[in-house]
Amino acid sequence: MTEFAGRTAVVTGGGSGMGRELVRQLVAEACNVAMCDVSPTGVAETQRLCEAAGLPQGLRVTTHIVDVADRTQVERFRDEVADRHQTDNIHLLFNNAGISGGGSMVTNSRDEWERTFNICWGGVYNCTRAFLPMLQNAEEGHIVNTSSINGFWASVGPRIPHTAAQAATIILDGVKADRWRILVGADAHKIDEMVRQSPERAYDIGFFDEFARAAGWTERLSLENPEFRPPRNPDN
Repeated sequence: MTEFAGRTAVVTGGGSGMGRELVRQLVAEACNVAMCDVSPTGVAETQRLCEAAGLPQGLRVTTHIVDVADRTQVERFRDEVADRHQTDNIHLLFNNAGISGGGSMVTNSRDEWERTFNICWGGVYNCTRAFLPMLQNAEEGHIVNTSSINGFWASVGPRIPHTAAQAATIILDGVKADRWRILVGADAHKIDEMVRQSPERAYDIGFFDEFARAAGWTERLSLENPEFRPPRNPDN
């Protein structure tokens, strides 16, 4: 898929952050978009930004209030997309919705962990299941599943990421290039390399420090947050 004009995309988590930027950039390339979020004000603002930038005549941009963890809501979303876009097919599904959560197995609650799993994994499953027939009806289709860097290493800690707009551009360029894995940022490339080279070391003491130095985090974190400054060597 070398261009998005005239196609139809479904974007979850379109009310903020990277989801909003995916919607804005797709619309800028004349792609019809159906976006969902749990926040009515969020999707309304995304739609306003798209309209303020100017919509090509006849382009459809629709908003839907959906909790992707809920199968019934997702199936309603699919039916709304088919009705409001007057189509039986879509070309792009961006499973972008996600939350942070879980944390410690010892101190954090079961409810927090399950809510995280239900959105970050269950949402991908629910949406893929629901929209797969519409993707299969299209002459060409892509499913783009978004994961944070914690998908490589669960205890990665604070991240210094690209902007949402930069990340969205990298993702859409990757779709056009038919790439099946799209890594955003040097730190994602580095931790992917390190974990794959030596998965048994990934949770050894000192792995994070080694990764932080290799990814250039040490300097950035020490400048932005004194708590992360490495200890000074009194001999230097």
